[in-house]
Amino acid sequence: MQVKAVVRAKETKAYLPLFERIRIAMFFGTPHRGFIVDDILEMIGETSSRNALVKSLEKDSKELSAKLANFIEYSTAAKIKIVSFKESDQSLKLKQVFEFHPVRTKLKLSCRDRMEGG
Repeated sequence: MQVKAVVRAKETKAYLPLFERIRIAMFFGTPHRGFIVDDILEMIGETSSRNALVKSLEKDSKELSAKLANFIEYSTAAKIKIVSFKESDQSLKLKQVFEFHPVRTKLKLSCRDRMEGG
């Protein structure tokens, strides 16, 4: 369950009945306060359209902090139980092991072509 999804359910009239039925939220390795994204930014490059998205996940991000504050407020008031699982060891830094340049093609395969190995 995502913090953002719970906050949205609470703040959106159409989803409020869903929010009211949440009893427990389980998080598996979720960095609620963000994480170090330098290695990811280095791999995607300065001109990537995904730069803003990756930067929004950065440690101490204002966007993440605001969503987390709302989540804590809403989940506490609704008495939602929280279970978090986290790694006990530091993850290795992401590194690129080969150069990859995706190429777009106009070739379209049908499902039948894919099944036959075409």
